[in-house]
Amino acid sequence: MAANIISSDHKESIRSLRKSLGLTTVQFGHQVGVTKRTVEGWEQGRNPSKSAKIIMKVLYNFNN
Repeated sequence: MAANIISSDHKESIRSLRKSLGLTTVQFGHQVGVTKRTVEGWEQGRNPSKSAKIIMKVLYNFNN
């Protein structure tokens, strides 16, 4: 799963990660350091920054 976070189909990977952590878009955004709107954008296909991808990988690894 962690590798999928940076895949070309990141929107489903991010949504899956967020849901597997049991977080709302607001909570997930807080953990990653972005707004709810940014998380929603990622889940609709916008690319997260490289630093956001790294934070998501850390979140995934920390919780698994």
